[in-house]
Amino acid sequence: LLLKFFIDYIFKNDVSIGNANKYVDKALKKLRKEFEPFKIPDVEEKNYEIHKGRVTGLSSLYRHGDCTLDYEDGGILMTIEVAVRNVAINVQYAKKFLFFWIKGHAMISVDSFAVKMKISTKNSESSCQVINLGKYELKRLTGMSILLNWLVKLVVNVVARKSRKKIIRALEQFFS
Repeated sequence: LLLKFFIDYIFKNDVSIGNANKYVDKALKKLRKEFEPFKIPDVEEKNYEIHKGRVTGLSSLYRHGDCTLDYEDGGILMTIEVAVRNVAINVQYAKKFLFFWIKGHAMISVDSFAVKMKISTKNSESSCQVINLGKYELKRLTGMSILLNWLVKLVVNVVARKSRKKIIRALEQFFS
């Protein structure tokens, strides 16, 4: 959806390609206003629930490098690098443990994130490559005792750091 918006917005009513950076900057300026805050849909599964999810910091969206436009067999291949800084993900959660529910709040922070997107107008295909995933961590967790919150937060952050490549692959699939 985001990729289609870029193509529609950039090439709408414009017969010449012009300066791709200028058009992308205009599109990003418009997107910044529409993305803050980004609401995450509620999730309700048998053993866990996530509610009131919000992503903030997306208003820092910016062009990370020069855009390129290449002609290819009857279409255009556009390459765009975009990034964000200081993103926070806040959710309220409920997790079933044995016969009772643990409820609380979690906050994850990401200090920087950049992707390179390739968008083809010929066949509407797109691809995404993560070019930077900065420091990310579970910053806050509530719902259990202070000691258990601390221990779970510690374990989650260690596992997340060791799973960096898997996280990057999942992000690339999500954005492609």
